[in-house]
Amino acid sequence: YFLSYFPSSIHRILEPHIYQKYGQTRDPADLKKYLLKPSLVMAILFPVIMAVYYTCVVFFIRHFLPRYEPSIGLFSIIILARFFVSFSPTSNAFINAMNKQKFLVPIYLAGIAIVAVSSIVFIKSGFGQNSVAIGLLASFFFTGSAIFIYATGHFTKSIFRRMAYLAGLY
Repeated sequence: YFLSYFPSSIHRILEPHIYQKYGQTRDPADLKKYLLKPSLVMAILFPVIMAVYYTCVVFFIRHFLPRYEPSIGLFSIIILARFFVSFSPTSNAFINAMNKQKFLVPIYLAGIAIVAVSSIVFIKSGFGQNSVAIGLLASFFFTGSAIFIYATGHFTKSIFRRMAYLAGLY
């Protein structure tokens, strides 16, 4: 799945630099550029990549696999969901460098609960096959946002500034 490979490649490239820099200084402020710059670049670049990918896949489905056209709606929701966990490819490495991995476990468990509950709610609301994709979107939005807000909290204490920066990226 290309859309998950691209951000993870950026993560793998920058992760050793994050660990090295933090090992040298032990100052989270020195890692700020490794968190904010990749997020800004991904917020600008990733939607373009997603649009090209979406266009190619939809073209392929419509012209070569017309029986699968009903899946295009699901695909568009899932591709949008992918943005929310991909826009900040270095957040997890930043949290690992800070030795705060225990924060990630409840966030991922909450993400699982969100996808389960919201999927059930949307199924009961009559959204049909889109229900699980919408649940995944809600879960990825929560997970990506919470991890980014937590990571930026190591050098920006104001929750409002963190959320405003996140809203700007979105």
